[in-house]
Amino acid sequence: MNRMKLNRKGYMLVEIIVSFSVAMGIAFYLINLTYKFVDNNDTIYQDSLYMKDKILITKNIMNDLDSGVVTEIVENNNNSCKFKFKSLDATNDDEDQLRNLFIYGRNIKYGKLDDDGNFDTNDISYYEKQIEKSLQFGTVNCEIGNGIFIIKIPLRSIYSDEVYDIKLMAKVS
Repeated sequence: MNRMKLNRKGYMLVEIIVSFSVAMGIAFYLINLTYKFVDNNDTIYQDSLYMKDKILITKNIMNDLDSGVVTEIVENNNNSCKFKFKSLDATNDDEDQLRNLFIYGRNIKYGKLDDDGNFDTNDISYYEKQIEKSLQFGTVNCEIGNGIFIIKIPLRSIYSDEVYDIKLMAKVS
């Protein structure tokens, strides 16, 4: 009889250890699943913020570029792309206007330049945007090739390898 009681206690100890191990395994799995869900949710949220910036910049600058043709690139350096632009609007005197795409820090400015070389903030082409803190601009490049004016704006996340580059195209006269 004494042996039976010892064996029952031994089985009970084994059952406790096995059930504890199974409970810890399930808890670890659920915690890991929760972290993966949070990470995935955060990635989707950040991606939507970055895409919002990319779409807004593209839309606003392309609205202006679609209304005319580029005649010549005046300046192309690390953070600026100046070019001559001729509007197809009938109210214009057919004179070339100077446009500039300027990047400084996390800000981008685009629009017509006045006679002093400053942005004409009253012109419809003027656009200014500050991007998300975790995005950064690369070196702007503009070129004319195959009858198309192309502006390339590298845009990268500092947290991932995702690329959000902006490529704008316009007609050339």
